[in-house]
Amino acid sequence: MFYIIDEEKGYIIYRYNDIAFQKMLTDLARETGTLTFPDIHFLSDYIKKCGTSSLYVDFKAKQVRILHRKPVPILELDGSLSCLSLNLLFNYEGRIFPFQRQEIFLRLQKDDNDNGEYLVASRNKMYEKSCFLFLTSLMAEESILRHGEHNQYAPYLLILSNNLDHFLINYGQKLLDRGFELRRKGKRIRKIERLSITISKNMDWLDMNIEMVDEKGEILTLDINPDMFEGSFVKNDNTYYLLKERDIARLKELNKQGKIKQGKFQISRYHYTLIDELYEDIKNREDEEILKIRQTNQGLKKFSEIKKVRIPNKFKGVLRDYQKSGLNWLYFLNSFGVNGCLADDMGLGKTVQTLALLLRLKDEHKIKQVLIAAPVSTLTNWEEESKRFTPSLKVLVYHGSERSRKIKNIDDCDIILTSYHTLRNDVELFAERKFTYLILDEAQTVKNPSSQIHKCVRLLTSEHRLSLTGTPVENNTTELWALMNFLNPGLLGSLQALIVISPGRSKKRKALMSWNCLKKQFIPLS
Repeated sequence: MFYIIDEEKGYIIYRYNDIAFQKMLTDLARETGTLTFPDIHFLSDYIKKCGTSSLYVDFKAKQVRILHRKPVPILELDGSLSCLSLNLLFNYEGRIFPFQRQEIFLRLQKDDNDNGEYLVASRNKMYEKSCFLFLTSLMAEESILRHGEHNQYAPYLLILSNNLDHFLINYGQKLLDRGFELRRKGKRIRKIERLSITISKNMDWLDMNIEMVDEKGEILTLDINPDMFEGSFVKNDNTYYLLKERDIARLKELNKQGKIKQGKFQISRYHYTLIDELYEDIKNREDEEILKIRQTNQGLKKFSEIKKVRIPNKFKGVLRDYQKSGLNWLYFLNSFGVNGCLADDMGLGKTVQTLALLLRLKDEHKIKQVLIAAPVSTLTNWEEESKRFTPSLKVLVYHGSERSRKIKNIDDCDIILTSYHTLRNDVELFAERKFTYLILDEAQTVKNPSSQIHKCVRLLTSEHRLSLTGTPVENNTTELWALMNFLNPGLLGSLQALIVISPGRSKKRKALMSWNCLKKQFIPLS
């Protein structure tokens, strides 16, 4: 039996029984790894002398170089059926070949080399069989192995009591450690060791740039898209990546709680719990904004009660007991970086409580400038109450036809008072400034999320936000959602979110209520 190059099919076959000639070629291949031009020429003559017209050797190569390599085992995973099928393949120097094909030699090149050389791989049958036995023994651990015949050349394994996710989680690492390459739909599944997240602030949202670090330390950028998740792995740039169960759960939670914009996740900066869970994977976790969010979450976890706040010495007046509780609650929100809605009934002193808070924060050097938007009818009341109770606060009323003359004094005041109408008309002026506080009086004015004034106030930048209203819900719960979404954008999308609202004059004011509690009352909010 001797070897002949089959150019059409691209591999070496054996066609003729001749023990002496077989031994000569086998010894030659073992010793030199090549069949030279004289060998090929001799082979051609030998065939002709044998008088067989069906066999001939006719190609331009001057020699055939035989490579003895250990192939890379490939496991093609197909979970599209009711069961999971595993197709075992082997990669010989780029030539992928199914297990149990009968060929002993594989032609590696489609075109002749410039030097007229053919590269041929010698099948390592023993190694291929060892890989198959390892695979079957691994599957037999749970007695879920089934063997079927996909076609005459490519036998495959059927796993009937399992699915792709379970298989990758339980066996993926073992197969990778054994040297197997896992594929899905013809694309290699690369193993990801960990995630690396870089966060940048975008107003009330955090942009999350996610990178993956694979088993070789290579850093891969993850381009987020809605169709990237397939069970326990993600698809990115037509390649599948196998992630740890913890990491895939985190990405799915981000996909659920955030939104996708320009290939990145965006989540609310008020989503304290999720950011705290991701903290160890955040590359720039020492960033000031990230530290503030983490401190807020840690503080809320330890929260037991709202502490009493000393009334500022420069405050001219006396606060009633419930107003002192209101001041305590407002100061608590400021301390933890959470925005809230003071929902006392009309006439109970929401203005006074707010002014007392601002004066206390000024004494502590925690405010630079505050913008208060209110209906025209309440601007005079704000101005008079400020003069009466907090005369040390510098107030600028920016309203009316003469307001342009006041722009030169806008940097010299603690509080800018303006109407909703004026804010909407001059939104460019306010949008270019950064305020310590943005306070909305009679906040039900912005209850319609599609209104111009709601859109305008969402454009403004401030460290803290506060809504004042005696009627947080007038017609339906969507109005409450609009107020809360202004205060803490994206917060209501979280099942673990903290909702902060002051429940009127009740002595049992609660600063925090769980989302699950609120969800039972307001199902359609998110």
